[in-house]
Amino acid sequence: MIALIKAFHLVLVMILLTIPIVLLFLNLKKPQDYLDLRHKMLRLALWLLGLLGLSGSLLVHPRHFTFHTPWILAAYFLVFIGAILIQYPYRQYKILGTRNLPLSSSFLWLERGTLILSFVLFIGIIHDAVTKQTFI
Repeated sequence: MIALIKAFHLVLVMILLTIPIVLLFLNLKKPQDYLDLRHKMLRLALWLLGLLGLSGSLLVHPRHFTFHTPWILAAYFLVFIGAILIQYPYRQYKILGTRNLPLSSSFLWLERGTLILSFVLFIGIIHDAVTKQTFI
């Protein structure tokens, strides 16, 4: 059962890592054309973060770790920060979709920054999980 949860967790991680990359490419193309797709991908990322937190929590005790292990605490903290970062573009797309407003260049740059930062945070979480040490 643990192997199944771990495999599910790894598949979710791979899907989550592709979302910021795809969104960055969509951001470089015609951003106005992909509003609905980008909104749905950000919503998927938020759901994946929740499922990753749940499946990661299920893997802690069977692997004989505690929730007070520094790299596990860092992973929870970074998932929380990543969810906050993704919330901003998600909410903006929700507003823009209902009002049919054009995208400003400052919002696009801010979105690129949040996507790059969230990708770096996700890579940091993977680093912590593999090496069992915090990267900070």
